Amino acid sequence: MSIPEYAIQQLFVGASQGNLNEVKKGLLHVPLNHRHPGNGATALIIAAANYRDNVLQHLIERGAQLNLQTSDSGATALIVAVANNNENAVKILVNNEANLDHKDKHGKTALMHTIHWMRTGNGYTMFKKLIAAGANVNLKDNAGRTVSDYIQADHSLTAPQKAKLMEKINEAEAKQAGDPTTLEGGGRKSRRRHRRTRRHR
Repeated sequence: MSIPEYAIQQLFVGASQGNLNEVKKGLLHVPLNHRHPGNGATALIIAAANYRDNVLQHLIERGAQLNLQTSDSGATALIVAVANNNENAVKILVNNEANLDHKDKHGKTALMHTIHWMRTGNGYTMFKKLIAAGANVNLKDNAGRTVSDYIQADHSLTAPQKAKLMEKINEAEAKQAGDPTTLEGGGRKSRRRHRRTRRHR
């Protein structure tokens, strides 16, 4: 049986506008992880992009998959939250053990995306949150750049700011070097999530 178009609209528009009642109505007919036909985004990703943290929390509580990626950019909800400077969504997703080290189609992780917001947004807070949660600081994007390279290449950052960020990077490197659970492509939090069974409704 096909999914009613009106229910799909209720879910996605409700997620983008923060209308939890519409989201709940849509979910009566639409699978929780249904993807948008245009870009492959789920309601969770749409909520993360639009600062709809009430919807984000509700979808997580219902068992939404946290690590699905869009079909156009390869971004997860966590990457989208960082890319849109949504600090609260980052906290919610990290606290619910979203994979910290997924890469988008350019090979960029959520941690790399925080650098863009260091001067004008919540970049440093999101950066610290991801580092503290165990984000892998040695991953490379498709061009072979690490988060350290992004820091050094950002001309909007002052030398003291770069030094402060690199201190955090160095501390994380030292910690991760002695942690056997930190592997290429998956930090400690993300690995723990794989071991936990969640219900998907």
